[in-house]
Amino acid sequence: MGSVLVFMGILVGSFVAAFALLALIVKLNERPYEKRGQHNPIPRDKPQA
Repeated sequence: MGSVLVFMGILVGSFVAAFALLALIVKLNERPYEKRGQHNPIPRDKPQA
């Protein structure tokens, strides 16, 4: 049972590390999208017109 617990620990640890890396990538990718939204206010004006 000890080896199973170690395997599960490694599996969960790798999953958490991958999730943290994915979250970091998403945060880095949010900045260009925000800049694009600020430079392109045209879509916001279309519903008003």
